[in-house]
Amino acid sequence: MEFLDLSMNSKITGKLPSEIGRLSNLRDLVLSSTSLTGAMPEELYHLDVLQDLKLDDCNFTGTISSKIAKMSGLQNLVLAGNSFSGVLPSDLGTLKSLIQVQLQGNNFNGTVPEAMCLLKGPNTLKKLVADCASSSVAGKPPLVCPADCCTSCCDVITQICF
Repeated sequence: MEFLDLSMNSKITGKLPSEIGRLSNLRDLVLSSTSLTGAMPEELYHLDVLQDLKLDDCNFTGTISSKIAKMSGLQNLVLAGNSFSGVLPSDLGTLKSLIQVQLQGNNFNGTVPEAMCLLKGPNTLKKLVADCASSSVAGKPPLVCPADCCTSCCDVITQICF
């Protein structure tokens, strides 16, 4: 199986099973707008040919493991609208195929890794969206984005991105 799209289905509940890691030929995993919960299973990081990982608008929690570096073919990483937390691993900067990263609407903190910013270019990372906007309501942003790194910064309270 190369493509698995179960998006827009609120009847899909529970945790993402660890058996997902057995789908070694999977290129696209789209689970957007499901009711999946919990942390991403470690076995997910074994999908080294995966190009699109779209887990937006679910109920995922936990941190992003440094093992994400194993997903060397990853082009689109869409994790927006979950409850992921913690510091982004610098290993994200080793994913040279990344084109799009959407991290907004989570509980990440710290600084976007400089190595990720260095991926920006005409043939590489074109879109990086994070909760890096400060406002009078939210105050200091939970995630700091180095100058000219994020293409859009979102306000964690209003969820408005600019």
